[in-house]
Amino acid sequence: MAKKTSKQTHTGKAVTTHLRPNTKKEIDGLFNGMEAINEVRDGMKTILERDLWNRKDDGTTPITDRLNKIFTGKDDEKIQVAKLWVKRELQTVIKMASLQVEVLGENVDTQNVTIKKVTKPMVENVDNRFDGNFNEVEIGTFKVVIENKIKVDETLEQKLQKWMRSINSQDAKLWDKKTDVYDTETVRMLLDNLDKGLVK
Repeated sequence: MAKKTSKQTHTGKAVTTHLRPNTKKEIDGLFNGMEAINEVRDGMKTILERDLWNRKDDGTTPITDRLNKIFTGKDDEKIQVAKLWVKRELQTVIKMASLQVEVLGENVDTQNVTIKKVTKPMVENVDNRFDGNFNEVEIGTFKVVIENKIKVDETLEQKLQKWMRSINSQDAKLWDKKTDVYDTETVRMLLDNLDKGLVK
């Protein structure tokens, strides 16, 4: 039985049409590796917390220095491995809430911390989204980046939609949760039911 088969669609992209089932041995291997994976992640988290905490004023750390050395080198295979590692492992661990709290402290509600390449929008920083100064020479290099969370005030309509969706009642079926607009008749019906005690 083929491991994987695919076909071309009208968009030109290949889509999977078959994947063979996992064997018991493969499933066992997945679960047997849980402890080892957790230990690796915990170790990465500790190292990243120390690295981010002790960052220099220019946003460089031993980890960013090592990444920049790899990405400016000539070992294409190592670069590809590093790209996957940054995307799948480094960024995943950095996004952990406990790490964010450890590094940012009381600023965790208004900021995020990460390691990523400097881009032109970061240099221009027109909306003060990024905390720190970056220059054009740094574009493409890895830095520790503190990003300010952009708080968007909800409109009255958005607040009403959220409230309506949160109601745990049979009346919640009166509207489609995927729609963005609710008519006034639905709201009136809901309020009438609230008055009658039909919705709690």
